[in-house]
Amino acid sequence: AGLGNRAAALADQQRAIRLRPASVDAMDGPIYEEGLVRLQARFGDRDAAFEGLRHLLATNYAPPPLTTATLRVDPDFKSLHDDPRWAVLLKTFDRQTPTTAPP
Repeated sequence: AGLGNRAAALADQQRAIRLRPASVDAMDGPIYEEGLVRLQARFGDRDAAFEGLRHLLATNYAPPPLTTATLRVDPDFKSLHDDPRWAVLLKTFDRQTPTTAPP
């Protein structure tokens, strides 16, 4: 991804998700989903990134799952900050743990 090879980066991450889906490994599977969302945000696929973020913010996984606090400072998501959905996402999930987040 850092080299700008969008197609290869996305394909590799999607392959990792297929090999270890969250439905099989609830703790580590979402880590690969998070990697995909990071790539989508970096490459400007905002619709997919927001969909993935809503899912991840409602999911409990290890290592520490994404939170609105980490999203605010994580440079991978800076490209989303000017999108109107950003404020809605943060407001929806602020102070909510994955077990209390809305569907």
